[in-house]
Amino acid sequence: MEKEGYRQHFDLEESFWWFLGRRRALQTFLRPTVNGKEKSEAKRLSILDAGCGTGGMFQLFEAFGEVWGLDLSSEALHYCQRRNLTGRLIQGSALHLPFPEKQFDIVSACDLLSHGGIKDDLEALKELHRVCKRNGHLLLTDSAFECLKSSHDRFLYGVRRYTARSLKRKIEESGFSIKRISYMNMTLFPLIYIWRRLRRNSTGSDLKPIPSPLNRCLTWLFSSEAPLLKQWNLPFGTSLICLAKKP
Repeated sequence: MEKEGYRQHFDLEESFWWFLGRRRALQTFLRPTVNGKEKSEAKRLSILDAGCGTGGMFQLFEAFGEVWGLDLSSEALHYCQRRNLTGRLIQGSALHLPFPEKQFDIVSACDLLSHGGIKDDLEALKELHRVCKRNGHLLLTDSAFECLKSSHDRFLYGVRRYTARSLKRKIEESGFSIKRISYMNMTLFPLIYIWRRLRRNSTGSDLKPIPSPLNRCLTWLFSSEAPLLKQWNLPFGTSLICLAKKP
């Protein structure tokens, strides 16, 4: 990711509709898993946020346990430090995680596998499987559908997008067992598809401040999917979300 990309993430992760809606979806997937544990066990959960970026997911994960954040970029970790996070920060590659086997109850990879720095997405998943405890969980989001690839992907070094079938196959090949996999951001898919087709020859990122009323509207539309995700897997969307278990 360009340095400007890290600054954009840092500035917008707390307020921009996309980040707010994604956190709501992740919370919907994660909470039943954590609530199913004994309280004494849940308090001791160890969580790895692999590819933590500028630390926008820490607040969500810290509600469930002790968080470790890992990113290859020193620029990203610098922004994490500016957030005064309580979790531990480590610079390193998701392809060679600097942790022993079976250390974490939950391993998270939010929009990590599609990144150009991940030369082999299956190897990254195998590393996450290695450091995950038995009966632990993988929580993952990533980009969906090649038809949505745009200048936004190029700016953020996104080199691949997935379908539910292709991502499920990768995750299962790494050793995890799928509990749930769904698309998300279904409501806004048509608008985003049109927007990206119109801007297919442009440059730069879609992460830019927008008027507050529009941001509130988009946040509501994306977040309104959370009740649906409690019961059903959505048939399409701009991204994928998955919860898997290590047997």
